[in-house]
Amino acid sequence: SFGIAKGRILHLFTYASLTQQLSREQFRQLGSEPSWGLIPAAPMGTTLRKLQNRRFLVRNQWTYNPEIRTSNAEVERWGRQHERCFYRRYPGLREVNMEYRWAGPIAMTLNSAPVFGEVAPNVYAATVCQGLGTTKSTLYGMMIADKLCGNDNKILRKLEQSETPSAMPPRVRNNFGVPAYLKWVHWRAGSDL
Repeated sequence: SFGIAKGRILHLFTYASLTQQLSREQFRQLGSEPSWGLIPAAPMGTTLRKLQNRRFLVRNQWTYNPEIRTSNAEVERWGRQHERCFYRRYPGLREVNMEYRWAGPIAMTLNSAPVFGEVAPNVYAATVCQGLGTTKSTLYGMMIADKLCGNDNKILRKLEQSETPSAMPPRVRNNFGVPAYLKWVHWRAGSDL
């Protein structure tokens, strides 16, 4: 949408829900550690996080959104799935409600290459994190800052030497292929969702 890497970025959304604040007794049912997180073994499976503020996060489900937007109906639909996922894992907490639900866009490329570096005169990009935004966005931002400050390091050199994103198939093919692929990946995740 910024006019760079056109036809090379796949736009997906993932969905998350956050519980109401749990009572101390409810919170203890999630284990003795004050906070923890689990990432899925299955690609596009469920991420679970117990937070110190006595809330619990569930993140799963992916959709193809080439227009880079989703709807409240989709957020609600997948939010109900998050409730089922949470209650299946913690049947003693069925009275706990999901207080917040949201969706987040994710940019991916076929060859996992980022869009990194100077993309126009004095315009720099550090994007396309393949769904690992917390880690990669932080790292890419640090590397752009290093580049602009004239600092050299091994990670920056590796990013600058990485291949560019490969071209995507025509959008009409993606409109059928990507949703079918996501359904298959969700099916393979099985009870992880």
